[in-house]
Amino acid sequence: MHFGIFRWHRSESDLSPAVKGPVQSSAYDHTFYCYRRLAMTPTSVPFQISTHAQSEIDRFRALAEHWTSAAQHVIVSYLAIEAAGTKWLHWAIVRYVYETVQPILLEPSVVRLDGVVVGRVPIDLANANFDLDLILCAGQLKINGEVYTLPQTDGNSLSATFFADNHPQAQPSQARSPALMLSAGRALNVDPRFLGDIEHRVRCLDTPYDGLADLLSEHLLPIAVMQRTETAIEILLEKPAETKLADSTISDGKLSAKIVASPRVDPTLLKIGVKIVPDKQNATRLSIPGARLAWSAQEDGLIAARVEQDVGDTPVCQVFLSYGGHHISRWWVGDSTRLPSQRAAFLAQFDKDLTKLREELLSRESRGHPFERVFALVLEELGFDCMYLGDVSHLQDAPDIYCETPTRRIAVVECAAVVSNASEKLSKLHQRVLRIRDSFVAQRLGNVQVNGVLVTKHGDAEIAPFAEEAERFGLGIVGLSALTRLADGLRLRVQPDALYDAIFSPVQRSADLFDQVGAGTGTTPSSII
Repeated sequence: MHFGIFRWHRSESDLSPAVKGPVQSSAYDHTFYCYRRLAMTPTSVPFQISTHAQSEIDRFRALAEHWTSAAQHVIVSYLAIEAAGTKWLHWAIVRYVYETVQPILLEPSVVRLDGVVVGRVPIDLANANFDLDLILCAGQLKINGEVYTLPQTDGNSLSATFFADNHPQAQPSQARSPALMLSAGRALNVDPRFLGDIEHRVRCLDTPYDGLADLLSEHLLPIAVMQRTETAIEILLEKPAETKLADSTISDGKLSAKIVASPRVDPTLLKIGVKIVPDKQNATRLSIPGARLAWSAQEDGLIAARVEQDVGDTPVCQVFLSYGGHHISRWWVGDSTRLPSQRAAFLAQFDKDLTKLREELLSRESRGHPFERVFALVLEELGFDCMYLGDVSHLQDAPDIYCETPTRRIAVVECAAVVSNASEKLSKLHQRVLRIRDSFVAQRLGNVQVNGVLVTKHGDAEIAPFAEEAERFGLGIVGLSALTRLADGLRLRVQPDALYDAIFSPVQRSADLFDQVGAGTGTTPSSII
């Protein structure tokens, strides 16, 4: 049957005689006929909850008991239908947030249009309570004193699905973001003509939106909710604390792991577990109570502490985090000077220990385009983002390699295994760098740092006469000894920006470059690695 803009998936026999028969839909006041029929039924009728659904809710409650109290905010996003004085939820997402959020998300926003309500409401849990039980028991949300409910009829059943690790649409991770979905099992199809009207009308509002997708996105709702075949409330729990992997390492036999958390956490409920895995030995396992750590406030509003633990002669260990007896995350932390980079590990499947790559880089026979290509590959392996342009016929005026660091600093690389006229080569490179800088300024990229470097296989004594000229032009120059040290550190986790600083330091010479990158010693200082 059709009711206005919706098609109702239940049979006509499910409706009382009073609501059978044709429906007039000449105006939007009849748009949500099916919801008006539901409004005639007393909303006090409780949902039936199956044993399975109740067990899913209980599993969620056990986790939420502590996690929700650690959150700083709740952000409620909802799409609802107002009909006959009742507010029916089509879809709602309740997010418990422990991090500091963008100020714009802490401002409420509600758009009402022809009976459709799209809203986003933040709740500061330091100053207000949020009634989670009302959702779990009645399928209802209370927003600014108004009750929004999932559609109810006599005998209606509330289903529940608990996602213990991550929401099914979230990217799987070593950290948990549990979710609970409550559904009333209703199925409504929206008339595409009405959606087309909404698309145009939201562009005419005093606060215009570029269509329905823009409206929903602004209120943290996916456009797909309009096509869902059931109405539902999703409750998403963010982790109350986490291990900052980028700021955790093993160095000199000691684990140093940074833990950040919401300022509302109870440190006595936090536990950090460590699994130490020495080579060819049984793992050692231990835990550290959160209350034992020295917590301090950060500028971003979170609190942080550092776990320091002796782990002996092991390059890697596993760090577990839990709160209130519930697992949060598990990450591997390693000694970067003793572990290969991911790119090196990949290449090693085809070139064990990267021996062939190293030999081709340093071989005197490797010149011209082959040398340029292998050097570009080396830069990629070290973590730079590169474009090799040397053998592109229609780009003869381009440098051999465009090289970019993770912080978006650029090196213009010219390769010359043998330099017959270094002064001319350096002068041309200097002019090329100046043209690129001017072009960037014209394209509003004047803040980007651009420098040039000449790479050659000459020894230190051969390139020493050119060092002064390179310094005068503000260029870097890399010779055979520096290439050798770079090749020796290929499998290590090198920080590209540290190498960039070394190349373009005015006091550096090729003979001194990259001496930190190992020479096979495995003792690379943290300033480079």
